[in-house]
Amino acid sequence: MARRQDRKRIGALIVSGALAVGCLVTYGWTWLPLPPDLLAPAATPSLTLTDRHGAVLRTTRAEDGSRARWLTLGEMDPDLLAAFVAAEDRRFYDHHGVDWLAVGRAVRDNAASGHIVSGASTITMQLARLLRDQPRSLPGKLAQALWAFRLEHRLSKQQILEQYLDRVPLGQATLGVESAARLYFGRSAEDLSLGQAALLAGLAKLPT
Repeated sequence: MARRQDRKRIGALIVSGALAVGCLVTYGWTWLPLPPDLLAPAATPSLTLTDRHGAVLRTTRAEDGSRARWLTLGEMDPDLLAAFVAAEDRRFYDHHGVDWLAVGRAVRDNAASGHIVSGASTITMQLARLLRDQPRSLPGKLAQALWAFRLEHRLSKQQILEQYLDRVPLGQATLGVESAARLYFGRSAEDLSLGQAALLAGLAKLPT
């Protein structure tokens, strides 16, 4: 009996030590510098046609078939920022990459429905998936969470939001709010109505 208890105690110590080492390694990894090219602006159109007043008439697609125009966060309409935060991640400014309250609600709702109805992805986690493509699976979610922690350690909330808004797919091969605003409304994301901002935020959930 004593030997059995000793073996259990040793086994528990080994498991606890492995978990502690794993946590330390994971924590240290999140503090590593980001790859130098990770945050480079998305692809831009190869050609932009404007009228004599500078209004954009047409943009050609990038080599990968997408349309993308980079805009700094300070240039974006404030209503647009508020609409995306409200629609995608209401606690964006309060969490550190993963919203554990949303995770708890997602687990409860998914268990009650018997299938996945909520993924609890934060804006930072969505940015992680845009930067480092991950499968839509449990291992993929865990990888997103790890990268979200790393992004939150290295970037400000404003930098994270800018990266996300300039990369988020919004249908018709558009990447980012500026290219989407130009395509759907014929105007820049610098000057949108509240309704237009809300429509773009809604497209983020189902861009197809």
